[in-house]
Amino acid sequence: MSMRYRHGRGLALAGLVVALISVLAGCGSRPAAIVNGVKITEAELNQRLRQEAGAKVLAAMIDAEIIKDAFEKANLQITEEDINQAIIEAFGSLDNFQRQTAQARVNAQEIIERGLKPRIMLEKLATKDLKYTDADLQQFYAKNKERYDIPEKVSVRRILVPDKAGADKVMAALKSGADFAAVVRQYSTDIATRETGGLLPAEIPVKEIPPEVRQVLDGLKEGQYSQPVPVGQEYMILKLEKRTPGQKQTFEQVKSAVARDFLRSKLTQQAILELRNRLRQQARVNVVAPEFQALNEEFRPTEVPEFGAGTTAAPQTSPPAQTSPTAPAPGP
Repeated sequence: MSMRYRHGRGLALAGLVVALISVLAGCGSRPAAIVNGVKITEAELNQRLRQEAGAKVLAAMIDAEIIKDAFEKANLQITEEDINQAIIEAFGSLDNFQRQTAQARVNAQEIIERGLKPRIMLEKLATKDLKYTDADLQQFYAKNKERYDIPEKVSVRRILVPDKAGADKVMAALKSGADFAAVVRQYSTDIATRETGGLLPAEIPVKEIPPEVRQVLDGLKEGQYSQPVPVGQEYMILKLEKRTPGQKQTFEQVKSAVARDFLRSKLTQQAILELRNRLRQQARVNVVAPEFQALNEEFRPTEVPEFGAGTTAAPQTSPPAQTSPTAPAPGP
């Protein structure tokens, strides 16, 4: 119980959502792939996904419904701040979340609803009865001030070329007055940023940049580009588009975030698992799909012993009737 609970990056849950969407997408004899003239149908793909991941996905969906029901009965609420924080912890930033879901062609709202919200709800349920004072929060803030500072960020364009000769061509073009974005499209081997004129997709916290690259950027003013920087066998030319200064956040500015983090600091993974299992035992779950019947045992409510159970039984005057060893049927 001493191990502190930390909000995971959420990728496992997000992966379950993607698997679920894959299972439900498409049907019938339409091909998912054709290999040397042999068709793999979407029905075959979906059947394989159902066999290999179906039980895990269904269990996650059942848990989500159980958690949502308990959350609503407790009259708790999820705020936009809660969702944004969960996204940042799972994907690094809001920009990364939008970019990754777009690249994977996954519905971002589905990830939030099925992947992130159940975890947020479970945390809020686990901490709803914990008490704290302003003094507790002030003390927590004082120990963790840097966590709440808005870091200095930079927006950067880059050109990536395979060798020194390529870097020399890029520098010659830039010195002749060529537009940086046009040079990117002509010379850069970085396919991911070529169409954006070399612009990296999000502002980058300076503290997350490798020291050797940070040193190069520190020497640039907005609009300036660097000399070629060796990166392994390749060379990179950087242009500083924008520098956003960091900001210190006062306690009052971040009080709600401090309260959330203070409560979460009191959680352990064991406490979260115990709450999830307790909610499962209180729920009425009936798994109908034949291939997933084993889940009925996982979600079977704990039987409450009758009054007097465990005490010494009175002597019987006749042998008890023989009963079938079969387990009771799952509850509705």
